[in-house]
Amino acid sequence: MRVHTSFRRCGWRSGGLVTEVKVGQNYGGMVLTEAYAMIELKADGVATIKMAGVTGTGTWTEADEENKIVVTIEGDPMTMTCDGTTIEMDMEGIILVLGVDGGNGNSADGGNSSNSGNSSQESSIYAGVYKFYALRVENGDAVTEIKAGESYEGMVLTEDYAVMELKENGSASLTMMGVTMTGLWEEAAEQGQIVLTIAGEPQTMTCDGTTLSMGEQGAIFILKK
Repeated sequence: MRVHTSFRRCGWRSGGLVTEVKVGQNYGGMVLTEAYAMIELKADGVATIKMAGVTGTGTWTEADEENKIVVTIEGDPMTMTCDGTTIEMDMEGIILVLGVDGGNGNSADGGNSSNSGNSSQESSIYAGVYKFYALRVENGDAVTEIKAGESYEGMVLTEDYAVMELKENGSASLTMMGVTMTGLWEEAAEQGQIVLTIAGEPQTMTCDGTTLSMGEQGAIFILKK
């Protein structure tokens, strides 16, 4: 058995009030996407949890109680409810619900995920989904490169750490550590560059249709299709 799940909704109770935030909705100033939380359970008993771009690996087993599993990360066991379609985990009073990818309720919009707008008929070479490939950090004359799957400042940078989607209709979305921002994009006057505008702030990026590079405070993020 191999199960891969991603975030669907979270909820908590405060007094008699129950609050629920679903995927795509805003909480605490950020949009919670499917990539905000993911769990993968492999047949060999290996488990992987990704939360806000941070990855933890460990083990999992079936619990004695029906529809329960125990996931152990860094020696800390967590009992979760798993019915084969969803996984529910209690994070200090906040219940996270993750849905099995490819199963019932594959995405929050009924199967039309954020990437479904891209098709093989795209006319622009720039349009598409770019995922994190590497981070280059400049410190004086020294340049350090951290690739996807490697650790940086105590966390493993996965492909979902940074995701950029450029749609054919000119809309764009940038997800960083599970937080999504939306805006617009257009081809720049100079070949091999695009202009991304989010919250009214334009930013010029290098893009050749396969690799996208963007700089921020001495760091260069490299994303690839």
